[in-house]
Amino acid sequence: MPITVILKVIHTESVKKGDTINNNNKIVVLETGTILLGPSFIKTGEFLKKNTKNRSYHSI
Repeated sequence: MPITVILKVIHTESVKKGDTINNNNKIVVLETGTILLGPSFIKTGEFLKKNTKNRSYHSI
């Protein structure tokens, strides 16, 4: 298994205006069906680079 994989975000929750000020997390669904909590700036259609060993990720 590769150490990192690049996955597409297929769904994110909507963020209400002003919610980004509080730095709230929202539900993010990846193309594999993986569900995680991510920062409010991640949008549907973006790609994330996910580390398969420690399960961390970052936006690319």
